[in-house]
Amino acid sequence: MRNLLSGLAALLVYFSGTAAAQNLPERVATAYQAYVAAMAAEDFEAAETAAREAWQAARRSRVDREIIGDLASNYGAVALQLLHYDNAEEGWEAAAELGERARIDPLELAWRWHNAALGAYANSYGSYRDARAFSRKATDALLQVREADLHTSPQVGEIYFWRAKLVASTGNYEASYSHARQAIEAFERAGREPDALYADAYSVRGLGALGRARWNDATFYFHMSRDINSTLDGRESRALRADALTSYAGVQASEPGDHGYDHLLDASALHARLFPEGEIAAADRPVPPGFVDAEPLVRVNPTYPPNMLQVGRVGRQGVVIVQFDVSETGHTENITILAEVPGRSFGAVVRQAIASWTYTPATIEGVAVRREGVVTHMIFAMRG
Repeated sequence: MRNLLSGLAALLVYFSGTAAAQNLPERVATAYQAYVAAMAAEDFEAAETAAREAWQAARRSRVDREIIGDLASNYGAVALQLLHYDNAEEGWEAAAELGERARIDPLELAWRWHNAALGAYANSYGSYRDARAFSRKATDALLQVREADLHTSPQVGEIYFWRAKLVASTGNYEASYSHARQAIEAFERAGREPDALYADAYSVRGLGALGRARWNDATFYFHMSRDINSTLDGRESRALRADALTSYAGVQASEPGDHGYDHLLDASALHARLFPEGEIAAADRPVPPGFVDAEPLVRVNPTYPPNMLQVGRVGRQGVVIVQFDVSETGHTENITILAEVPGRSFGAVVRQAIASWTYTPATIEGVAVRREGVVTHMIFAMRG
């Protein structure tokens, strides 16, 4: 996440407004010129200090609120570049509030609220309430943006993606479904190169489709997430997770063996860009001569988590996809949760249950061997 936010911040310095030094009180102009010089020298620590001084001096001098907002944007941008999330949230929130009062361009206003959300997200230690509030203000501002600007701005997709991600963080994947669609459509219009945000937008959209039991749609979205992640360095675990969810959604399709999402792949311009000569299916795991796979001996079902039995949660479905190894002695090891829907709800009890499972070990020519990469899924549902 830190690398992602830092990369975005590099855009923000360019995108944010800047105040002209002319006709400003001397202390504001002096601090602003120090900021410009520090940015030119790529001395971002000094730039952050100068940007804050310019913003605060403008506030004290009561200059035009639009200029104060521009100066606050500069401070928020360089703070985000430095991963100083407290400062970034402070600067961008102030810039957005001032922008609302000054009735600035709605796309610029949306971008300010969006970056306030990024600062709050990174600064929240798991509680994303402020980030969600700021992100909602960002997408609300987009409702006032001209259609032509919505179709040409590269920032729109990022704004919608983070709204989808933050809504999904509550476990409400159905509500994030439409925002993820808007993000994907905006990425497509902008001709964005496949990257981590693009892959994650498809993943969030897939989770929303799971919530609506739209299995073929979910299979397509997870398939696309897997394909993008597989092209990116350092995203192997995300690709594996997306692959597991693709398989799970496919199994849940209304008819066994249904491949009703193929037409969605065929219609996807991005899929055609990723695989211009057609997608080649991954080769099956080679099976050594004389190999006999591990077979379960004892499999204890996980218990339904007590915290999920609280009022309002009964009947809520959960899915956990897990991978593990079976040792030469038949014990489970390296238990890894590949996917958990809703997040952080059922994984712990699944991990505990699988740790107690035993198998007859896999063998080659009668000699016990380690079996790696066993993948299974578990569905939780309580009905009152």
